[in-house]
Amino acid sequence: MPRRMSLRTVALAGAAGLLSVGAAAAPASAVPIIQQPFHADSGDKCPMGFTTGTFGWQIGSPGTARLVTVTGTVVDRPLPGDPATVCGEDARNSTATFTAYNKGVPVHNEAHTVNNGRLSFTTTLTAVPPIDRIVVQVCRRSLQPTPPDFCGIPQQYTPPNTTANAG
Repeated sequence: MPRRMSLRTVALAGAAGLLSVGAAAAPASAVPIIQQPFHADSGDKCPMGFTTGTFGWQIGSPGTARLVTVTGTVVDRPLPGDPATVCGEDARNSTATFTAYNKGVPVHNEAHTVNNGRLSFTTTLTAVPPIDRIVVQVCRRSLQPTPPDFCGIPQQYTPPNTTANAG
């Protein structure tokens, strides 16, 4: 004999179904995300260390963001399987550093290090005072007492100039 559901059970099931459909149809975030490519290298004569990728600026008030997603790779050569590289092993690793600033003051810092390889990463820079600049720098750090450490030229990035943050 089929089981009969009460009118209350049917109404509750229908309401739950409508709520789940409404939640699924709700828009994600109204904050625009603007993509911007980045690149920095270690500055050595042989191209041993570099980072490349994309910033995802979540634009807030004009020219600022409180959250920036950083997606990219940091590379330190020689890579496994590299064809005969003229530079060879140099007893250093490569560190890519991402420093977010607000009005010249550092507000968040992230670093990713790799030795003789390629490291993919995704990280988020966040700050309560809005981020108005990110500095990317790649440094080569010695794994032994010598040779000395050194860094490439810092690369500076500001939020992309768009109509979303122009006014």
